[in-house]
Amino acid sequence: MRNPLLLAGLLTLFGLLLSAFSSAALVATPVLALLGYVLGRQFQQEHALQELREQIHTLTSASSATPTSSTTERPAPAAAAPQAPEDNLDWSLPEELSAQAAPQTSTQPAPRPRATAPNAQPAPAARTSTDESSDWIERGLLVAWQWLIGGNPAVKVGLVVLFFGVGFLLRYASEHVQLSITGRLSGVAAAGLALLGLGWYLRQQQRLYALLLQGGALGLLYMTVFAAFRLYPILEASSAFILLTLLAALSAALALRQDARGLASFALAGGFLAPILASTGQGSHVHLFAYYALLNLALAFIAWHKHWRELNLLGFAFTFVIGVLWGVNQYQPALLASTEPFLLLFFALYLMISVRFPLQSQHKPWLDNSLLFGTPLAFTGLQYLLLWDQQSWLAVSCLLSGLLYAGLFVLLRQRAPTLLKEALLGIALVLLSMSIPLALPGDWTAISWALEGALLLRFALLQQRHWSIVMSLLLQLGAWLSLAEMPSQAADWGNSQFYCALILSAALICCALWLQRHAHGLQLGRLAWRQLQPILLALGLAAWLASWAWHIEALYHDLVRWQLMLCVIIASVLLARGAEWLLRWPMLGHTHNAASVLLALLVVGYSAQASLLGGYGFLLWASAAVLHSVVVFSQTPQAELSSRTLALRHTLNGVWLMLLLALCVDQRMELLNLALSERLGIQLILFSALSMALPRATWAAGQPAYQRQLPSISALISIILWLLLCPSDPQGMHISLTPLLNLLDISQLVALGVLWHLARSRFGQDANRLALLAGFVLLNLSAVRSAALIWDLPWQIGALWASDSLQTLLAILWTLCGAASMSLSRWRTSRVYWFAGAALLGAAVLKLFAVDLGQSGTLARIISFIAVGALLLVIGYIAPLPPADDASNTRHKEAA
Repeated sequence: MRNPLLLAGLLTLFGLLLSAFSSAALVATPVLALLGYVLGRQFQQEHALQELREQIHTLTSASSATPTSSTTERPAPAAAAPQAPEDNLDWSLPEELSAQAAPQTSTQPAPRPRATAPNAQPAPAARTSTDESSDWIERGLLVAWQWLIGGNPAVKVGLVVLFFGVGFLLRYASEHVQLSITGRLSGVAAAGLALLGLGWYLRQQQRLYALLLQGGALGLLYMTVFAAFRLYPILEASSAFILLTLLAALSAALALRQDARGLASFALAGGFLAPILASTGQGSHVHLFAYYALLNLALAFIAWHKHWRELNLLGFAFTFVIGVLWGVNQYQPALLASTEPFLLLFFALYLMISVRFPLQSQHKPWLDNSLLFGTPLAFTGLQYLLLWDQQSWLAVSCLLSGLLYAGLFVLLRQRAPTLLKEALLGIALVLLSMSIPLALPGDWTAISWALEGALLLRFALLQQRHWSIVMSLLLQLGAWLSLAEMPSQAADWGNSQFYCALILSAALICCALWLQRHAHGLQLGRLAWRQLQPILLALGLAAWLASWAWHIEALYHDLVRWQLMLCVIIASVLLARGAEWLLRWPMLGHTHNAASVLLALLVVGYSAQASLLGGYGFLLWASAAVLHSVVVFSQTPQAELSSRTLALRHTLNGVWLMLLLALCVDQRMELLNLALSERLGIQLILFSALSMALPRATWAAGQPAYQRQLPSISALISIILWLLLCPSDPQGMHISLTPLLNLLDISQLVALGVLWHLARSRFGQDANRLALLAGFVLLNLSAVRSAALIWDLPWQIGALWASDSLQTLLAILWTLCGAASMSLSRWRTSRVYWFAGAALLGAAVLKLFAVDLGQSGTLARIISFIAVGALLLVIGYIAPLPPADDASNTRHKEAA
């Protein structure tokens, strides 16, 4: 059975079956599953290795064989034999196969095979095996359970099964078998000692087998002593702990003497599992933690001499996982005095272990991230369980532990590697910063996870550990989920949720910075970790601003919240600019783009409720415009920004500034009681002036955004305003000299001239035609507005269309425009203008017969017919159709 998944499934099923008889076996089910998977992988690799050996043996024997033809002379080819054509197939066998097929008749010794046969290619197969084992998931499993793989799988499985079987046997015997307790335990202890002696005896002949036997024997002895102490009143506390101390010392001595981490792992696992398998749910927690303290002291003694990482992780996991389970289920505040000393001891031991290895191997800048960062995290979490009703003491605990790490940094700064010093300093900063919000009501979990995750990400990137990167990101996610579950608090500046959210936002920004600094070329499969940089940065900045907005919304109302939010945005922009300059982080420059969008939205919301220039508004908005523009114009010399990036930055800044200017002008005009159409007309003149002035601004030299993008945007706004003003009512205006010179006509005429001037350089002759069409529309609008003002017509489509005077005016106007176009055709020698004028005349005549003829009895209609007819006669005389042969020159004439 070499399928890893199938073997893992079978062992998992076996563990579940055992759990039906004893709940303690449920703890071993994940271990059995991982063991099955690892054993299956080992079987696969051994099978592949065996096939590789057979292939190498076959190729080596083939290359070393002596062909028969080498001992006899080959006959010379016949001279008259015809030469075979080049394209014939060569059906001769290779020399290696010929040698195998030929009988071995020669008595000459075979030549010694070369060290590297040319036809033997074991390297690709080995490379394939390496590629398979380099998968990061499998590599993580192999590292985590290295003490359980390699060597003799049958012995390891047998020891594991035997260990659990003995545990279940002790419990069963205590309930059913009528045998003296002393006899039962003595038999188990004797079996353990015999197994230990056998392992020691075989240490020279079969080292791996002997070490496994010793490890299993020590586990049995651990469990026996603990059972005699907890399950049965045979051993007193002092005697039990003396024996356990001796066993711990013996385990450490055997492991160090034989340099056997496997032995230490088996012994330690047995020692930690003993109280779990032999537990009845009753007993003193002091005995349990004192027993674990002895095991951890033995582990610390080994760690002082050897760096066996899997052994350290095993002890760490058992100690703190069991501690958390006990704390959740059985801890009460009255047990603080008997529990806190053990927690402090465990914290000190694993702090020593995590610092010891980097000091021993300074030539290898490598850290044990799991212990170095997991120890303060586990310690703080357990402290919370112990001090949940005394949060001020929890803040003191964080403060003292932070000072401890800071003291270690100062003490070891001369001889510790750089990574270790940065880690100690970072943990100290995290713990010290946690003590501040913990002094206030709030959830420390979110802050702890966020800062710990940011710190873990930095060292995971430096050491290129993908699992640690994933864990750091999960810590960030867990921090925000923890913050979301916090109960709501009173709205004041002491609200810890607000400060917690700010710290979590800063942690996300720090994670983005670490990815920018240390994730070059680092990827997991197809995922490049550096691709997450803009996502984390955007999330961090959004959370930062959202936290301020939420808090300000809860505290203030009316205009104060808008003003405070404006100050927050500008302050954030200045902070981002300073960080961009100090950290040499060009990605922060994109925050200016987001700030421009937010300022635009903010100015719209503010203007809907109050005057932008009233009170402190003028000072605030003017300062915001100046500061933000200064930040945008100041560039980091080290940042290599593309022209497109700069253009976008300046364009967005110019858009929000134009919006601010437009709203200020609009609100000022509104104070003068101007109509909406007049205010839009003033805005049309404003944006038309900006379209002309921006490309010529001296301060915009070298910035293409102010010469291309912004004039185009302001021209587009002018077109929109021009179209909006077309149906505007001319009545009720305050700025109107005469019916023909009102503000609507003047603003549209000015804008039309500006737009035509801007469009000529881009669209050429098409701009002229578009301008003539727009001019014709504007001329008709001016005529309609003037008629409505002179004859006091209601501004309604039905009433205007029914006016005889207006219809006559339009007929004469269309005829005059047609005459002007046809006259222009004679001047330009262009048939295009003549046909355009003819189309206008046709439309005028069609309107006469379709509309005016229905009421020909009125004086206005009669004037329409007479005027149009007379004009047609004049046009026919002064503007005849240009000759067809000049049509080829039309394009050149128009270009002139």
